[in-house]
Amino acid sequence: MYLCVSGIDKQQTNETFFNYIEAKSKGDVNYDESLRTVDKPEHAVVVFEERIDIERLKVASTKKSLGNSSLVFDEIDPPRNIVASSEDKLTVSDFKEYLTKKKRQEVVRVHTTDDGSITAKFKNMSGVTEILKDTNIKINGSKVVISVMYNCEHGTFWEHSLHRVAIPGPFKPSVSDIHIRSFIIDITSVCNQQLEQHHACLTFKDELHIECTIDPKDKMARQKVKDWKNNVQKAWEEFVNNGVKKRELQITSDTKDSLLEHINKTKDQHKSEELKVIYPDETGSMKFVFIGRSKIVENYVEQISAKKLEIEEKLNRKKKIRTGLMKLKPIEIALMTKEDKFGEVNNIAQDFSCEPNTETGTITFSGVEEDISKAKVMIFEIKNNYHSWRIDSLSGHMCQLLRKKQVSDIVNESFNDDDIIIVWDISDDHVTVCTSQDNRRHIEKVFTDTILEDEIKLDKASQDVLMLDEWAEKKTSINNIHRDTANIDDSYNDRIVVTATSDVFDGIMKELDMFITNNSIKEDEITIREDEKFKFFKNHCKDWVKELEVKYSDQKLEIHFGRQCVKISGTPKVIDIVDKEIQNHLRKINKDICVISEPGVDSLVSDQFKSDALVSPVEEDTKTVITVDPNSVNKQGFRRNAGNKKTDDEYAFEQASKNYKKRGKGYKPPNAGPVVCKNGTKVILVKKEDLGKQKADVIICSTNGQLDLSGPAGKSMVSAAGPEILAEIKLKYSDGIEHGEIAAVSGYKMNCKEVYLAALPGWSYGGEKIIDKCVTTCLIQASKYKSIVFPALGTGNLRYPRELVAETMYKCVSQFDQSNTSLKEVKFLCYDDDTIRAFEQEELRQVNPGFQPHREAASGPASGPKYYKKHNISVKVVKGDLGTQKVDVLICAVPKDLNLESAGGAGKSLMLGLGNAVQNDILGQHPGGVTNGGFAAVKLSSPPKQCKSVYLTSLEPWDSQKKVPKDEDKQICKFVYQCLETAEKSGYKSIGIPAMGTGTIGYPHQLVAKYMYDMVEKFVTKHKSSKLTDVKLIVHSKDTKSITAFYDEEKKRLPAPAHVLPAQAHGHQKFASGDSSGSTQVVPKVLSDTEFQVGSVKLTVEKGDILSKKCGAIVNGTNHDFDLTKGAVSQALRQKCDAKKLDLEVSKKKDEMKQYGYARTSGCSLPCDHIIHISSQHNPHEWKKIIKKALAKADKKQIKTMAFPALGTGAASTSEEAMGQIIMEALVEFVSEGHTNLQHVFLVIFQDKMVKPMLKGVRSGGQSASTAKPGQVIKADNKRSWSVTFAIYGISQRDIDNAKEGLKSAVKEKFKTEKIPDRLISEINEHEIAYLKSIESNLPVQMTIDQVSGNVTLYGILDDVMNAKQEVFDALRKFAHTRHCKAEAAIIKEQVQWYFKDLSDKGLPVLTEYPDEINMYLETGYKGESGRKEVEFKDDQGEEYVIVLKDMMEYVKNDRKNKVEVLRREKIQGDGGTFEPPVNWDDQGSENVKLVTLLPTSPEYTTLEQKFIKSVFSGRPEWANQFNKQTLKVTKIERIQNLSLYHMYAAKKALIEKQNPQGHNNEQELWHGTPDKAILSINMYGFNRSYCSDNSKDAYWGDGVYFSADASYSARNWLATGTGTGDHNIYLCNVLTGVPIKGQKGMRVLPTRQDGTMLNYDSATDAKYNPVVEYVIFNDTQAYPQYCIKFKY
Repeated sequence: MYLCVSGIDKQQTNETFFNYIEAKSKGDVNYDESLRTVDKPEHAVVVFEERIDIERLKVASTKKSLGNSSLVFDEIDPPRNIVASSEDKLTVSDFKEYLTKKKRQEVVRVHTTDDGSITAKFKNMSGVTEILKDTNIKINGSKVVISVMYNCEHGTFWEHSLHRVAIPGPFKPSVSDIHIRSFIIDITSVCNQQLEQHHACLTFKDELHIECTIDPKDKMARQKVKDWKNNVQKAWEEFVNNGVKKRELQITSDTKDSLLEHINKTKDQHKSEELKVIYPDETGSMKFVFIGRSKIVENYVEQISAKKLEIEEKLNRKKKIRTGLMKLKPIEIALMTKEDKFGEVNNIAQDFSCEPNTETGTITFSGVEEDISKAKVMIFEIKNNYHSWRIDSLSGHMCQLLRKKQVSDIVNESFNDDDIIIVWDISDDHVTVCTSQDNRRHIEKVFTDTILEDEIKLDKASQDVLMLDEWAEKKTSINNIHRDTANIDDSYNDRIVVTATSDVFDGIMKELDMFITNNSIKEDEITIREDEKFKFFKNHCKDWVKELEVKYSDQKLEIHFGRQCVKISGTPKVIDIVDKEIQNHLRKINKDICVISEPGVDSLVSDQFKSDALVSPVEEDTKTVITVDPNSVNKQGFRRNAGNKKTDDEYAFEQASKNYKKRGKGYKPPNAGPVVCKNGTKVILVKKEDLGKQKADVIICSTNGQLDLSGPAGKSMVSAAGPEILAEIKLKYSDGIEHGEIAAVSGYKMNCKEVYLAALPGWSYGGEKIIDKCVTTCLIQASKYKSIVFPALGTGNLRYPRELVAETMYKCVSQFDQSNTSLKEVKFLCYDDDTIRAFEQEELRQVNPGFQPHREAASGPASGPKYYKKHNISVKVVKGDLGTQKVDVLICAVPKDLNLESAGGAGKSLMLGLGNAVQNDILGQHPGGVTNGGFAAVKLSSPPKQCKSVYLTSLEPWDSQKKVPKDEDKQICKFVYQCLETAEKSGYKSIGIPAMGTGTIGYPHQLVAKYMYDMVEKFVTKHKSSKLTDVKLIVHSKDTKSITAFYDEEKKRLPAPAHVLPAQAHGHQKFASGDSSGSTQVVPKVLSDTEFQVGSVKLTVEKGDILSKKCGAIVNGTNHDFDLTKGAVSQALRQKCDAKKLDLEVSKKKDEMKQYGYARTSGCSLPCDHIIHISSQHNPHEWKKIIKKALAKADKKQIKTMAFPALGTGAASTSEEAMGQIIMEALVEFVSEGHTNLQHVFLVIFQDKMVKPMLKGVRSGGQSASTAKPGQVIKADNKRSWSVTFAIYGISQRDIDNAKEGLKSAVKEKFKTEKIPDRLISEINEHEIAYLKSIESNLPVQMTIDQVSGNVTLYGILDDVMNAKQEVFDALRKFAHTRHCKAEAAIIKEQVQWYFKDLSDKGLPVLTEYPDEINMYLETGYKGESGRKEVEFKDDQGEEYVIVLKDMMEYVKNDRKNKVEVLRREKIQGDGGTFEPPVNWDDQGSENVKLVTLLPTSPEYTTLEQKFIKSVFSGRPEWANQFNKQTLKVTKIERIQNLSLYHMYAAKKALIEKQNPQGHNNEQELWHGTPDKAILSINMYGFNRSYCSDNSKDAYWGDGVYFSADASYSARNWLATGTGTGDHNIYLCNVLTGVPIKGQKGMRVLPTRQDGTMLNYDSATDAKYNPVVEYVIFNDTQAYPQYCIKFKY
């Protein structure tokens, strides 16, 4: 038996091992055949003579192991292999031949081992046994050693030591590169140093060989031989690849010689065995080859490459040398040359040069491009520091003098004295200068100070001096004296120009002035200061002046007119005579006044041009001068031709917004914390962290007077600081401290420097003072530090009111901030949610002054009170603890024994707030307690700051009290009223009343709120001037139901906002027209798109043939002659009815038709009973009159139903919209006058295209347009005065009188009277009258508004009258458009209301209505009728808003971040019935919205879960396959109970079921997937496309809200987006799909059905799947979210 043993301790000897095996196995071991080798001592093969029990051996070896061995036993097969080796070469073939032929054994395989031995495998074991018997085997004369080979799971196992190792023969190493091969041959000795480590050496004779140097006698020879060749091969390749490097360097012929020279100089730095260079001549190409040791080759080639680049760069630079040119101003080049700047430029490079040329203004460069560019940059930098400009203030004469060397030397000397380097150039009329110094003013002053120039002006008399010979002599004399420094120019007739250097200028001027004065004649002038007299003298006295000149011509007299003067020249004698005569003539001119008063007359003389145009002809005709008194001209500055630029829509919008006060501007969240005080102290809130882990300079901990740290905060501190802190407290404060004091200790292991322990007592009234003291003390004591942490002091077990603590602590920090210390970071640490909420609210108040977080603002104008107030008593709802209220009296319901501790929350609050003494007072004054409904008044013996008394009672449970029939007899009402009366008699001013009974005794919250307000109102009715003025209704901050109930009741009691009319004001208004005075106007109601209710009469618009209409009477429009052969309806009438009978009746009624304009005939075999024929009219007013007569005729005949066609839309050319409006207006007026028999009027339209405009007109026609008082005449504004005072100058009074008449005639021709008739004028209201009169204010016209005659009269200048007329037309059009808008808005409001979504101050969602006109514009834009994509409007404060219809979003125009969502709600015209909620809903009391989480064990939950999963996996495969049945899991289901949403849905359902065919399936249960962000909005407001169409790009079937019949479609991840927790959301909804139509992309409004009903389709569907998968609704009330299902998959 053969056994393989492994796990043998290598330290065990063979003898010990085999003995152990033999002993444990109880068998005989064949030691000769057993084997354990030296190279594998952990394994052995044990051969037993007989079979042994292996399991027994295993057990025995386990019980007692062999040293450290862990023996494993495996039986193996008997050996079939042997191993053979020989000292000589033994081949496989020789050995195989020996075995098979000589020994005649059956051999399976013979092969060579890795170490050169040969193995043979026999067919069976007998072959092994037979061969091993022969111990002296020779093959080919050589001794062969043979041993057995075993096979086990560890591989082959045989005795290696018996066999000789075969040494490997030499092999040829691979070297492909001849250069490397050559180098290796040269360094064979170096190579052998590497190979020697691997028992090999390199030899070279004809070829390279590597020979093995292993000694066969080496004990490790077998191991070395095994991998010898691989190791040597690897070492060889590593040497060749890493130790020898070959690099080639390509060169050019240009660089060859230079590189060759450099290599010859440098290569000898390395030995030949390190580096070998092969030159280009040897390689036969333009390259150097470098071979050698890797690092040396790399470094050397890198050096040669760098040298090559250097050589190439020099060659390239030489090739790049070129010339360049730069252009500058010559004067700039001259300055650079003067400053030697070009020397610096030439230093750029050795091969660079530049040559400036001041004559051509060029600089020539020679060098490479880079140097030329650098030179240009340098020159530009120099140039940019230069200042070059022209001095244009120098005249040509001055420039001419500057050319003189004497003058230029003077200038240059001045510049040199001032150290100014300058170059200047002279032109004919200017000097150009260039300098590097920014001193322009001084430089120009040098020129102007050196050379002066002035002129001597010559009047006409003096000009003759220039003709004198003396002048020529004088000029020559001066020029000769000052040849190079002065110049005199007398080439002008009227002046002499003198130019000279400053040293001689004054002398020359003085000399010339004296010469001219001595050689001129006399001249004088007479100034006429009055413009009018001068004008008269100049225009009308020319003949008289000519006579004077002739008379004194011998005295050289000449008279000319100057500006406001008469100029005289001549002899001195004649000048004196003429002066006197002119003065006498001026005294003869007289002045008179003419005043003309007409509207706008001042505009005729508003400027000189107009004034001249008016008076010049009169002046010419009457020889007068006429001027306008400027003080008499109206200075109002009328805006002629300005017009009213507002469009009709803008005007209508403006009128609508005048009285509109927008409730809010959309929810804009208050500013967030942290609080930063005035001087930089920051207060940071920290939430739910350990106090001991805080990091700050100082940490505060609240404790008691004994400094006990056993509370949660104290334990946290001790845990973080270590026991040392307790030791210090005990040492320093062994007796404790007083309440309000601070104990300071070290922070030890905490992240702080000090800890302050604040000692606080239990809460009692006024406890906030202790908080104030502690916080202030801590802040002052820590003022040397930078940061401090406070917990919310006292809000834990001490039960300090959280809101009061928060307010006090923030106040203390704010006050401390004023000291402005280094302490700038204060942290408030809050542990529980209530404390966090209180501190967050206080933080909001601090950051947002005036912010009231807890209080929901009541609706109404901002100016009114936000609480209920009646007479002098105010009633406020206050959230907080009863015991902390600051009032004179507190009341409370308690047990009959008056024990506050067992009285619930209110009683305990009294104890905490008022102190324990209050219980003693109660029991002392009422020891016997109180009965149910009784009254106990307790006067406090030691009252706190304000509360003086407590009123107590005990109440029966609600189950007993609800049976009391009258509210005022219930115990709670009687007690509250008695409290109010008692407080009044006691002289108290304030009282606090809690929400009594709403706890365990079960009083309904809403009824308690109602009772409280009812009793206050009852009290106020009796005491209208009560001393008790302040009533606080106190609800606990956590009692959300009471809070809601009291706020709801408060809202009911608050007055309506000022801008909202009472409900009845919308229903009844008085007509202003004369024929209906005193009647009540009826405002139509919209029942549906085609149905309207006008008082008691229903109006229906329908498409059809009126001649087929079954009703009491139809109306036919005919002509005044009653000729039924004319007109489309009349002709069709004769064809369908009994024509003979009709013709007979018509012939009898022709006179009636001519007299009254209408006549009645029988139905003449038509479905109707009567036909009322009316004559066609030519204007809306007449049409309305005749339609009203037809209605009256029908009413008189007691006809109940009546049908009208589209009257006047044919030959009469009245538009469909206008006729629809006329018919509605006529019906409104008719019903308003009290007619009662007619019940239903039909407007039957034959052509499809006429339906829509006719409906639009009908909607517009229901509003009475008249609000002005009838018969009113508003006269022109006579207080305004337009007048102009004219002054008339003349010598003759007759001329002056003629001028007056001429002026009046000229003015009168400019004026016109215009009358504007319009029936609307009789109906305009006071605002519109004011608007018209503003035209009179803005334009200089007189306006009379005659409402009796219905016209406006304008009088004024023609242009002004025409402008005013156009503005009157514009205004009347605006008035009409406003009426149209109001009517349409009122009708649309009956159908649809738009809201914006807001948040109250309390944070609750609210919806706010848009005003009617904005509501209308939103709806028409939404339906695509107006073309608007956005609607803009203002509120009464001028704030602008924009509503984007596509996004259903409103934002403030100047603050796009301030935005709110917009919702559209269709109003349902139900029958006034009630809607009961579903029977499976839970009771929700007064809550409008309640979310009920279903229990997973409930049948409702199970049913819904199964329905959802079934729908998912039964859906279309492309969606259902996305889900896994193993992982899809419902995690939560909520039932949505929203009363208002359900009411709207139920009403819409009733309407759809009423208008659709009976039996049609109008409602389906469908699915809707949605992301988390839409959940709240859907639950509160239902489905709205603004948040249901986030994937608008996929809205293939219309821009509505999508639902699916397949849950797998809606549950997909991109639709039902989940949160990070993996939850997804899907709604199961009731959806009113009604009558659907295939949807299409971009659809916003459903089209009209094609069944003649003129109803719109109810929904849209996809056009892709069969059966339908997707449904789309466009009315948000058509879907109700039943359940919200959360799931994972």
